[in-house]
Amino acid sequence: MNDFRFVIEKIHDYVFDLMNQKLDSRHKFHNWEHTQAVVKESDRLAKFCKLDDEERSLLKIAAYFHDAGHVSCYTGHEEASVDIANKYLSQFDFSKRKTDMISSLILSTKLSKNCSTLMERVLHDADLSHVGKLDMAKWSNKLREEWEYCLKKKYTNKEWLLVQIDFLSNLRFCTKPAKKLYDETRKYHVEKLSKQLTLL
Repeated sequence: MNDFRFVIEKIHDYVFDLMNQKLDSRHKFHNWEHTQAVVKESDRLAKFCKLDDEERSLLKIAAYFHDAGHVSCYTGHEEASVDIANKYLSQFDFSKRKTDMISSLILSTKLSKNCSTLMERVLHDADLSHVGKLDMAKWSNKLREEWEYCLKKKYTNKEWLLVQIDFLSNLRFCTKPAKKLYDETRKYHVEKLSKQLTLL
C-alpha cells in the first residue's frame, strides 16, 4: 500500500477538485460524499476478502474514479469515468495491466455488468452498500431528487416506494462479507417500505 500512497493522495485531491468544480450541485446522490463512502466500504470489504496491498490500492483508485464521469454525462458515465482515470493515471508509471484492471473495476459498477473477478465483486458491492445501512432513506431521497433533475423522471410517493421495493428485492450482493454486513438491513428496508406502501 505504501508504494501507492502518494498516488492515491493525488487522486483523492484530483477527484475532489473535479467534482467540486464541475459537478452540478443537483447531483445529490452521485457526488463526493457517495464517492468517499464507496472508497471506505470497498477497502472494508477488501480486508474481509483478504485482498493483498496492491489489490486494495487498485480498488481504492477505481473507487475514487468510478463516478467521476458524472461531470460530463449521466448515461454512460462509467465509460466517461474510465477515460478520466486513464488520462489522469498516464502521468504515473502504471503498467497496462494495472490501468486495464482499474478500467474493468470502474465498469463493474454498471448495474447490468456481470462481475468476473473478486475485486470487481467487491467494488460492485461497495457501490451498493448504502442499501445495507440504516440511513438508506437519506440516500434514496437524494437519488429521487437527482433523477428528477438529471433524467426528468418524476415519481409519486407510491411510485417511488414501488421502485425502491423492486430494486431492493432483486438486489443480490456478490461477496460473502457484503451479504453478512448488508443483507439483513436490506431485507429490513424491504419490509419497512412494503408496510409504508399498504398505508397509502
